[in-house]
Amino acid sequence: MRRFAVSIALATVLAGAAPAQPPIELPVERVTVELRGREQVRAAITAPAWPSGAPRTFVAERLVLDTVAVPLAEPATVESAGGRTVVRVAADLAALPREVLGTAVGPVSLHWEGLDEAGEPLVRVGGVVDVRDPQRVQMPPDLVAQRFVRLTPVAISPLGDTIGLRLLLTVYNPFSFDVLGTRLEYSLGVGGAALVTGHRGGFRLRSGRWSDILVDEEIPSDALTGSLLGVLRGEPLLIQGGLGLLTPQGERFLTIERQASR
Repeated sequence: MRRFAVSIALATVLAGAAPAQPPIELPVERVTVELRGREQVRAAITAPAWPSGAPRTFVAERLVLDTVAVPLAEPATVESAGGRTVVRVAADLAALPREVLGTAVGPVSLHWEGLDEAGEPLVRVGGVVDVRDPQRVQMPPDLVAQRFVRLTPVAISPLGDTIGLRLLLTVYNPFSFDVLGTRLEYSLGVGGAALVTGHRGGFRLRSGRWSDILVDEEIPSDALTGSLLGVLRGEPLLIQGGLGLLTPQGERFLTIERQASR
């Protein structure tokens, strides 16, 4: 009889338990990205109008890029502007996990969720975005190069039958961990004309500091071209190419384009 009573009580509790409500879903329309110095990235996630009656404050929240949880530097703000919803989030680069380096440079999922006491999402703003699509992701095209890459003035010196061309590509690592570089591939040119192409092997980018990568080329004196003469005259030198970075998901290639003059 006691076992029967317990079964009845349990069935009553289960029958009376309200099923979890699915979260309110809003698709991402556009993401605008900016940097605060070299320490923090901020994003404004634009979505359709906030549903009437939907909560705007939450016990907790979650931001996920691909499959990587992104720790937020401060609580997100939810705003309404022009019939649209704008969720503003901020993350300190030094707090990001190493796995964030392996996210795809292409279509990738992005989700922000406002959570209840049980950690269940009440509202989810998300979808697939592509950093290469300027209609969906708005950020200055040279944002990374401006803040994290420097090219020192060129040093040119005669070396017998060759001309030595030397410069330093200096890269800032904002993360709390060292980043291993697998390769640097580059092309040097002046005025749209190629001067020399080259590559170098691995290197280490120390956390929270600038690291130098030496670019050192020797060009035969009898191969002086208009491009090299332009450098000798002090015309700006352009380096184009990319850095191969080792991530938990494999190698990722970071495109670079930077200008320097003597």
